[in-house]
Amino acid sequence: MSTCTFLPASRQTTVAPVISCGGQPNTGAGIRAAFGGGGVQSAVKYPPRPDMAGLVRRHVAGYVAWRGLTHRYAVDEVQLVATELFANAVAHARHQGRPIRVAVEHRGDVLRIEVHDPDPTPPAPRWMPDRTYGRGLLLVEALASRWGTVPAPDGGKLVYAEFRAVRR
Repeated sequence: MSTCTFLPASRQTTVAPVISCGGQPNTGAGIRAAFGGGGVQSAVKYPPRPDMAGLVRRHVAGYVAWRGLTHRYAVDEVQLVATELFANAVAHARHQGRPIRVAVEHRGDVLRIEVHDPDPTPPAPRWMPDRTYGRGLLLVEALASRWGTVPAPDGGKLVYAEFRAVRR
């Protein structure tokens, strides 16, 4: 396993970068098996704060650019979905201040975003027409090719969204 960093060294006190280059990630084989593994994964642990959403977006965009995939995926949509999944974990998961891990992985024609949090409760999309919030997962459902939740071996969960490559 090699280690790389997408964020400047000055930001490393805020987040803890970890990149798994084909090896088993720290989250357990069960989660990795859900996607099949074998891709190059970039994972960063973020403090569970709303102001970290910008770093999540930069992490995703940095990975897509680093892997040379900007022509194959709608990067704005991938960033939006990653932000929604992260914001959901910050707002609704019982994280008790523990970090939220965001991972990006590319394998074949699929780009996958994963958000790991310590709360086992799966997210549920809800349509509430009288509210101006609460539509994030509906957006995820509309933009991602597929999304779902996998229980984590540590008792938490992994929420993922996958994107198929765009043929241009």
